[in-house]
Amino acid sequence: MIKRAEKADVGEVLVKMREQLAVLEGKIDTLIARSQPAPIDPKLFSRPVQAPQTANMEGTPKQGQAQGEAQSQAQREKGM
Repeated sequence: MIKRAEKADVGEVLVKMREQLAVLEGKIDTLIARSQPAPIDPKLFSRPVQAPQTANMEGTPKQGQAQGEAQSQAQREKGM
């Protein structure tokens, strides 16, 4: 036969275990919430860098590019 004092001790142990379980469940929920990846914001990413286009479909320099190259060449010649 179980004594009343032992029953009370078992009851106290069960109450303490339930309290500890509740605390642990809260900690687990917090850790799970931290580990979930945040949604990706498309505004954070810029457009990919595109290579400059130096020639059109026919292989000739674009308008403006030839002028810029001519000006650069003239400036280099002046510097010499």
